[in-house]
Amino acid sequence: MLSGLKASLEEINANLKDIEERREDLIKRSREVIILCSKSIVGLHRRETMEAERMIKDARLRLDELRTHAKTDLIKYIAIAEQELVEAYTLKSILERKALPNMIELGVTGTSYVTGLADSIGEIKRMIYDQLREGRVDIAISLFDIMQEIYSVIRHHAGNLQCDISIWRLR
Repeated sequence: MLSGLKASLEEINANLKDIEERREDLIKRSREVIILCSKSIVGLHRRETMEAERMIKDARLRLDELRTHAKTDLIKYIAIAEQELVEAYTLKSILERKALPNMIELGVTGTSYVTGLADSIGEIKRMIYDQLREGRVDIAISLFDIMQEIYSVIRHHAGNLQCDISIWRLR
């Protein structure tokens, strides 16, 4: 009479255990991606472009693996790693004077894309300060224009987004 109940509960228990194990693994491994992206951003600021590019590529490969592991039920646990990847690729593209990658090219969620772009504003501001300290006013102005354009585009489309606008403030 209770055999179906026991079988169902065993299946549920196995499913919950799988979810818990994947979640813990995602949290740990996404930290590795975040660290790689952070180090690549520092490398970009230091003009260590080869090493920064290597770390960005490594982070992207690891994140691609995590997406498969996350499936659809645990995708939220890699959101910050995706956000950091967007930030790193944005800075890399700006330094290389290339078009910014879109969310499809990076394979990230819309929320991660927008927050990564917003985070890149602070890093661009840091680049502006570096250029000003080195007396490169023309480059600083160019970077400011790019930063302002990113901010304006995000701000313009903010009414259509279901996010808190306060994350986009320039500080």
